[in-house]
Amino acid sequence: MEQTTERFLRIEAIFDEVLAAPQEARTELLEIRCGGDRELAAEVRALLRACAAEEQVTASRRLQPKAERDSHPGGKRVGPYELDHLLGRGGMGAVYLAHRAYGQFEQQVAIKLIDLPLATDRFRERSRQERQILAELQHPWSALF
Repeated sequence: MEQTTERFLRIEAIFDEVLAAPQEARTELLEIRCGGDRELAAEVRALLRACAAEEQVTASRRLQPKAERDSHPGGKRVGPYELDHLLGRGGMGAVYLAHRAYGQFEQQVAIKLIDLPLATDRFRERSRQERQILAELQHPWSALF
């Protein structure tokens, strides 16, 4: 197994264990499980902060009236695209169906809008990588159209 995979699995195991512990025991447990590895502890803390931020966003959404949460984005624009309707919402943000707003050509796209607590530099880089992967996808029949 690659060293990076082993490292990720270790981070994940410590994160899961610390998250399951009572709040007052987490700091001490994290120090014990990381054994003085500051970089490892920083990775786990970053995951814990992201998890807490996600919980806050989810909780605030639950307090919004359902009509407001599921409302039509009503012509909101993102770059050259106009949002049509919500496709889905998850822990990281929301995905909307959108269409090209300018009449040069027709195009429908899915646009993912990330919730503010997750908008860190590291997350932006992962999002950029995801966009690149998606941009390179091609359906085998697309050449027929």
